[in-house]
Amino acid sequence: MAVRHPLNASRVIELGRSGGLDRSEWQDKAACKGPNHAIFFPPSRLERRIDKRRREARAKEICEQCPVLRQCRDYALNIGEQHGIWGGLTAKERKELVLAANTGA
Repeated sequence: MAVRHPLNASRVIELGRSGGLDRSEWQDKAACKGPNHAIFFPPSRLERRIDKRRREARAKEICEQCPVLRQCRDYALNIGEQHGIWGGLTAKERKELVLAANTGA
């Protein structure tokens, strides 16, 4: 199914396909895959603000080196992912980007 990119309405993205790779292909190439994947999502227990900021900063450092950062970000924006760090953005940052795009800010 084709959808308009939430940040660039002139760009159409095929859900499940981004940057020429289908979802499983780009996820297999993701830098977050492996033993450190837990830092991309909040723990099941309460997390102190300073610990959250450190965890998110570390996750974003990994994202900066990721060869599929754009595909990951597009995927999270397309599906409205509400949890975790995807494409170097927190859920709050993704929501703000979409809101700004929708209001023309």
